[in-house]
Parts: sequence; C-alpha cells; structure tokens
Amino acid sequence: FDNRYNEYKALAEFVAGEDFRAAPGETPLEPAVLPVQNDNNNLRARARCSANRAYLWVYHAQVPLRSGSFPVVPNAHVRFPNLKPGAYAVEYWNTRKGTRTSTVNVNHAGGPLVLNLPPIEGDVAAKIKPR
Repeated sequence: FDNRYNEYKALAEFVAGEDFRAAPGETPLEPAVLPVQNDNNNLRARARCSANRAYLWVYHAQVPLRSGSFPVVPNAHVRFPNLKPGAYAVEYWNTRKGTRTSTVNVNHAGGPLVLNLPPIEGDVAAKIKPR
C-alpha cells in the first residue's frame, strides 16, 4: 500500500468545493450502506446521505482487497430510500483520475430513488445534488 498519492489526489478532486456540513434546514449527512442490484451481485455501495443530497461510492467487492482490473458490471442500480422528491443532478466520477465523467439529470417523484448506474469497472463515485 505504498505510494497512494494518486488515489488521495483523486479523492481531493472529488471533494473540492463541497461543504459536508448540514445546510440550514437540512439533516446532517449520515453514513449509509445501500443495496446495489446487478446481475452477479458483486457490487457494494456506501454513501453519505441527507434527505437533500448524497455522495456515493459503488465498488466491486474485491476493490478494497486487491488491485488490478475487474470485469465490467453493466445494468446495475442503487436505491436511495430517503431522498426528497425533486430535480437532481447526478455527477459520475472516475475514482482513479479524480475527474467527472458524466452528468445525468434525474426527476424524482417521491419514494425510493432508484438510480441506474453506468457500466462499472472497479468502482465509480457520484454526487447527487438538487438542480
């Protein structure tokens, strides 16, 4: 586990400019383990969520245990049980480079938000924030 500078740099890029304190009227961001549905059940998800926004990490179950390449997992989705109804921007991030790869607009009508994920090779991070 020597020489992790690039991983920390990528994380620093992901959190740059973010304020993780609760905004007025917002509940604090709480840690959560979220269910991920996928064909071979090898993805996991962890998040920090409030009712207004979330910061997400979806990863292959082996990512914390080894380095190298992982098979691409398509057709996965994650479920957020407590996000308020509204319009959200979902930014997906490359966790190795610390760069945003895409942004998707989501209109959430209420109830659990089911977020369709891009194909995942290893892991992906996301920011889910109101538009």
